[in-house]
Amino acid sequence: MNRASPSYSWKKVLLILAFSSLIVSGVGEGSLFFYRRVVSKKGAPLEVLVQDGVGLPLPFFTEVLGLSVDRPTPLNQFSVDNALRCLASTHLFSEVELKKIKPNVLLIHYKLREPIAKLGDYSHTEIGNQGVIFSSGSLFPPKELPEVYLGELAPLHPVGSRLSAPHLRLVHDILAFLGSESVLRIDLSSAEAASAGDRQVVVSLKSGNVIRLTPKNYAQELRCYSILTEQIDRGPIVVDLRVPEVAYFYELS
Repeated sequence: MNRASPSYSWKKVLLILAFSSLIVSGVGEGSLFFYRRVVSKKGAPLEVLVQDGVGLPLPFFTEVLGLSVDRPTPLNQFSVDNALRCLASTHLFSEVELKKIKPNVLLIHYKLREPIAKLGDYSHTEIGNQGVIFSSGSLFPPKELPEVYLGELAPLHPVGSRLSAPHLRLVHDILAFLGSESVLRIDLSSAEAASAGDRQVVVSLKSGNVIRLTPKNYAQELRCYSILTEQIDRGPIVVDLRVPEVAYFYELS
């Protein structure tokens, strides 16, 4: 026996269709609202790095800051404070600032440390103008810089530390007096020897001359060296000026 189909009036059919349309429309608007809320809260991914500085490749910053193309960091979740700590740990910068620019840009302003000499005890390591020891790795092409050698003092000067104020002043003064382009090496390994008679600073010049100075009276001794070399036309020579008012010199074979 066939069951009779339910009968609906036209008014009831129209009411059901209108109610169904309202439900579907409400779900669609709700989904769109939810999507916009999620995207707005998560933020646009950080995709553009703009550096206001010269010398460092962008991959250096992406590695140090832990940025990844595969897993982009939303700009509004990027921590400027943490990023500044990461950049400071490289010891490469004398100044660095970060600024987030919506929707997806990170502006990096920086100044690199100016090296005055290489630290000869380590490879790819320099001494900055303010005495900070930093490692540039292979980020820059080799520079023609004088070399500072610390010897047994080197373990006391890891990357990130500073050259002591007396040693930094000594290096600055020697380079200023003789000219950075003339100095090959400044050897400070015996500058703090236990015996006063053994304390010395040995300066090797590109000309082949070698100067032996005291850490205390080096300024006066350098002036004496300048006067002596005007009167000596032989070379290369070793000039020992550690004894007051006496100069020992001999030719290098």
